[in-house]
Amino acid sequence: LQLKEELAKKATDKYRKIINSMDEGFCLIEIIRDPSGACVDYKYVETNPVFELQTGLKDVTGKTVNELVPDLEPFWKETYGNVASTGESIRFEDYAQPMGRWFDVNSFRIDSPDEQHVAIIFKEITER
Repeated sequence: LQLKEELAKKATDKYRKIINSMDEGFCLIEIIRDPSGACVDYKYVETNPVFELQTGLKDVTGKTVNELVPDLEPFWKETYGNVASTGESIRFEDYAQPMGRWFDVNSFRIDSPDEQHVAIIFKEITER
């Protein structure tokens, strides 16, 4: 049991080192759905240090996008909700009007469909 815990900790430490060393922003979100199954919000579960620089959002862990960016276009929630539902990864560039920033985004489901977790790796590309 102790060996298993040590191996799990080593794997987690490697994962965090990789995520925290990236030039891109990273976040793990949990999809929140209404009774009809539509994605109406998402909660930030984890981010890397670059996330804040790329988005301008601070102290997001445990908060929802509706709390942080209440007027964010529905496209973002719909897109990430679809990724969680279908398991199909998506790469796109789009403008987040309320944030005043363009993003190059790669998102993909992790874990099982029941958990509704989507990982997002992105780069703010407004200057480009």
